[in-house]
Amino acid sequence: MKKILPFIIKEFYHIFRDTKILLIVFIMPVVLVILFGFAIRTEVRDARIAILDNSKDELSIGLTNKLLSTGYFICDKNLESSTQIDSEFRKGKIKMVIVIPESFSQDFYKSAKASIQLITDGTNINTSTVLRNYVESIVENYRQEKLNFPKQSGLIDVSIRMIYNPEMKDIYVFVPGILAMVLMLVSAIMTSVSLAKEKESGTLKILKVSPLSTIHIIIGKVVPYLVISLVNTVIILLLSVWIFDMPIHGSLWTLAVLCLVFLITALSLGIFISALAPTQLIA
Repeated sequence: MKKILPFIIKEFYHIFRDTKILLIVFIMPVVLVILFGFAIRTEVRDARIAILDNSKDELSIGLTNKLLSTGYFICDKNLESSTQIDSEFRKGKIKMVIVIPESFSQDFYKSAKASIQLITDGTNINTSTVLRNYVESIVENYRQEKLNFPKQSGLIDVSIRMIYNPEMKDIYVFVPGILAMVLMLVSAIMTSVSLAKEKESGTLKILKVSPLSTIHIIIGKVVPYLVISLVNTVIILLLSVWIFDMPIHGSLWTLAVLCLVFLITALSLGIFISALAPTQLIA
């Protein structure tokens, strides 16, 4: 420990006196959180859904075929009962469940108040919103085809229930992704570039003839970026809570352990890249 501690301190000095490195490891995470939190939006195609058709008549089958023929949806599974809905969402494959009631055709032709229910996965609010809009538009077109008269509200009512993210906030999706991306950038890229720089400048040869062993050199290079990445993790989580009011549920210790495992993997990737790359540019 007496041998490696001065080397670790030296590496910290090297990081903090380099303005470019400081901008990457500290300013970039803040910019990414704010940028993605306010600006990023995505589109959706070929979304996997499940259908619970309790009616199973000509009208409901026609509506199902209409939805699937648009190219926006892929039917992953036809459900038999509502008890399957939660388990299907937990598998992580489907984005939406469309529930057609047993009295769908009767309500449509007699009382003109037929309804369907959309149950969406709110963990990705953009996807949920886009899919909901797709379904509403398709249902309206199908209604006009069947009745063949101008638009009139209330004939097929689309009832929506959002699960996991009922408030429909984008930041609940982007912050975890930003956290993973920043940890990967700081850990893998900066570690690989740092070791490649030592190799390119020739100082790695000097380190090899020093009292430090190879494992000590690697640990000394890795520890500063591990500490900085953990600090970035705390900064991102605090920003998400203070600026965007994102709740953090569950065990913080579990989150910390998972982040640590992710960081060790990313750092290992950075060391592997640096072992193959002779220069910083290639790394």
